[in-house]
Amino acid sequence: VMDIYCNPNDRKLLVQELLSNKQINQKVVKLKKKDGQCLWGAITAKVSTDETGQAIFFNGAIEDITNHKENELRLVEERIFSDTIIEALPGLFWLNDENGQIIRWNKNVESVYGYSPDELRRLHALEDVTAPESIPALIKATENAFKGGSGYCEYDIKTKSGENIAFAGNSKLVIINGKKYLVAVELDITKRKETEIKLREALDELKRIKEKTDAENIY
Repeated sequence: VMDIYCNPNDRKLLVQELLSNKQINQKVVKLKKKDGQCLWGAITAKVSTDETGQAIFFNGAIEDITNHKENELRLVEERIFSDTIIEALPGLFWLNDENGQIIRWNKNVESVYGYSPDELRRLHALEDVTAPESIPALIKATENAFKGGSGYCEYDIKTKSGENIAFAGNSKLVIINGKKYLVAVELDITKRKETEIKLREALDELKRIKEKTDAENIY
């Protein structure tokens, strides 16, 4: 019997569980066929005893769940792959549902916004993490994205500490199991904003100098 187990120790553990609990239900174990190929089996069994209550044999069945288990493992691998890509992004990644509930994010979000994972799950993507003056523009961009258009917008985010930071974000509509979600990526544009402000100040200064010079030239 041991030959059907890919790992002989699995049989020892299964026997121990059977003797302890008197039965097992849908216990998933990696098995192998006569030709050596592996399969996943769900074992359901119970202990048959004699008149004194001593175990005399195990009575059960094995269901081949190889396809189901392989699909399950494939989903796990795909999740690991997508998590790796998401965490490698230079900016902030969000996945929000139609109600603005935050479903998924990368570590950059926690670092910039200052919230723990448990706190983020309870927050609203617009109302709780966006500066009040930026909410109308972001709502408009979000509505446009849910209609399949561009969700690009520049706005100020609101961190847990109350700091406002200039960001640019873009979101796209995705449909998962018939439900609508927004995938969004944000980038910090603070330095760009600071450069724009300094440029405007420099241009204003040049304008004042020119106006002053022109006025002096009149006289």
